[in-house]
Amino acid sequence: MNVQKDTDKSSNTQTEIKYLKATIDALRSELENSQADKQRSIQHAVAAASEEIAQLKETVTSLREELVNARFVKQESIQDAVAVANEEIKQLKGTVISLRNQLERS
Repeated sequence: MNVQKDTDKSSNTQTEIKYLKATIDALRSELENSQADKQRSIQHAVAAASEEIAQLKETVTSLREELVNARFVKQESIQDAVAVANEEIKQLKGTVISLRNQLERS
């Protein structure tokens, strides 16, 4: 009877070992899948961040170009206004000289 008990114990132990090994394999597989999912998530986040950075760089470049163009247009406008004012001053000086000459002749 002791032999039967020992055999039953041994069989139970072997079965338990088999189930534990299966559990370990299942847990290992689940852990590997979890790690792979995590790695995919990280790669996706990095790709999304890289794309956003590229878009922001494009936006910055575009805004910088607009700013440079706006400064150029402003500078050009100022130069035009100065040229118009200088021409008007020149005409007014001419008028003053003409009027002064007329006064001196009178």
